[in-house]
Amino acid sequence: METARIRARIERQYVVLQVPDDLDAEGARALAGQLDQLNPCTDVVLDMSAVHRCSDEGWQLLSQATERVDAADGSLTLSRVNPDVRAALRASGYAGRLKIRRRGR
Repeated sequence: METARIRARIERQYVVLQVPDDLDAEGARALAGQLDQLNPCTDVVLDMSAVHRCSDEGWQLLSQATERVDAADGSLTLSRVNPDVRAALRASGYAGRLKIRRRGR
């Protein structure tokens, strides 16, 4: 996985993390390790452009991470989600719990 990059954003900073190409049980553990190293009040953007498949473990991790950072006044946003993964998210039942960055933003 690529290391985190910090970018300035209107008086706030956010961390961008690259998500592994398969967000299955193994990929979810790797991403969880990176998320656990961040302060919970951090604004996090997950670059999902490499993700081709996300299992229930992956969606569950993203949902739990969103709850954790939201409770600490942070945020977690999915970015660059490909159409197949977006469709899988809608079918997963987790769509209402996760924020997806709109195109062009």
